[in-house]
Amino acid sequence: PTTRDSRVPEKPNAMAQVDEVNLLERLEALLVEDPKVGYRKLHEKLKTEEDFKELSLKKVQAALQKLRSSDFASRGLLLYSASDDGTLREWSHSGELLRSFAGVEGVQCVQVTDDYIIGGDSSGLMRIWSRPSGEIYKDVKVAT
Repeated sequence: PTTRDSRVPEKPNAMAQVDEVNLLERLEALLVEDPKVGYRKLHEKLKTEEDFKELSLKKVQAALQKLRSSDFASRGLLLYSASDDGTLREWSHSGELLRSFAGVEGVQCVQVTDDYIIGGDSSGLMRIWSRPSGEIYKDVKVAT
């Protein structure tokens, strides 16, 4: 008979079990209630909810960072996320990927206006896209 290796977990990774879209939506709701709350308090609150009982503090930190580096558009509640892979993404409120925009290096922040989507990357480049068309409007070097 074979014996089970005690180092191998029986259940799938708890972090993988948490639906990221649900987590981001719940974090957003908690931040509306208390915008200055820290990630440890958020983690404590979430752990009392059935969907997030297995949630790690590290997962809350990562989701909170993602949420804080995104911006909801004022019309249509679209979510824009910045990514280390150099991509800025536009999402529906339900979590459907709508469009992707190529950056130069790791996109670290995003801001959205009625006319433009602005992403800042780790090289000090600010790329501006036309929001309606998705085309690059211009690049601005903001740091050397």
